Amino acid sequence: MKKLFGYLFFAFGLTLLLAACSTGNAATQKRTERSGAITVLNGVQHDWGDIDIQGGNVTKTFRMKNESELPLRLIGAQTSCMCTTVQYSISDDLRSPVFGMHRNSDWNRTVAPGAEFDVTVTFDPLAHGPDAVGPISRSVYLFTSAVPDNINTHFDPEAGEASVSELTVRGNVIRSNGFVFSEREHDFGRIRQSGGTVAYEFPFRYAGTEPVTVDAVVASCACTSGTLSAQKFSPGDTGILIVQFDPNLHQEPQGRFFKTVTIMTTPRLKNEPEVKIWAEIDLDLGPEFFKQKEHID
Repeated sequence: MKKLFGYLFFAFGLTLLLAACSTGNAATQKRTERSGAITVLNGVQHDWGDIDIQGGNVTKTFRMKNESELPLRLIGAQTSCMCTTVQYSISDDLRSPVFGMHRNSDWNRTVAPGAEFDVTVTFDPLAHGPDAVGPISRSVYLFTSAVPDNINTHFDPEAGEASVSELTVRGNVIRSNGFVFSEREHDFGRIRQSGGTVAYEFPFRYAGTEPVTVDAVVASCACTSGTLSAQKFSPGDTGILIVQFDPNLHQEPQGRFFKTVTIMTTPRLKNEPEVKIWAEIDLDLGPEFFKQKEHID
């Protein structure tokens, strides 16, 4: 009788094991079903530059598109740290929950073929306390049904049925006593000599403890200039620094180069605020058409 019970117990256990294996195989088949393709329209990385630790949360919205003839299923998201959150926006009135460091797989939505959607990443500089200053780098993981392309999307066995797309945000958390820019550099890329003056706006917030007056906006070269939206700033004021660059003023270095613009104030700030622009010139007109025949800074 004992042997009979033993055989029955063994048979029952074997049945459970086979059932578990069958379920596991079904799950594996489900994981390998892919649909849709993610294209990030404005880059997979973002640098906030200096982040004032007392300046509140900073955000970055990544614009994405389902570059496929098949629907794309969004299955959730996760961040690498509790100081960072992420949220999908499929339309003005359809948004996901806010995802953090711990993955929530209960939510999912479908993006139609060719449709675009937003992914907004938020970083809280005070999340780790008032002394947490210095460089930061955080990752955001998007879980979807996208077909892995090893560029925007890859397969991760730990993600279960989902493919993974990774975004990266960076910055430098500081205690500011001056101008805090949302970004301190801009790359115009390759621009034509004949294309005319190009410009870029650098938004900022004045985080000093006392009012300042701008004495001058100084550029590193005559081809570059800067204009401020105001000349006097009190603590908490916001403004814009507009930087212009003339690609046809005079001969520039070959390849990629940069120019700087610095804000001079009274009282003088310990760290004078400075922004940088990058460019590369396509000499489609030729050196004989420069406005200045000699390089004069």
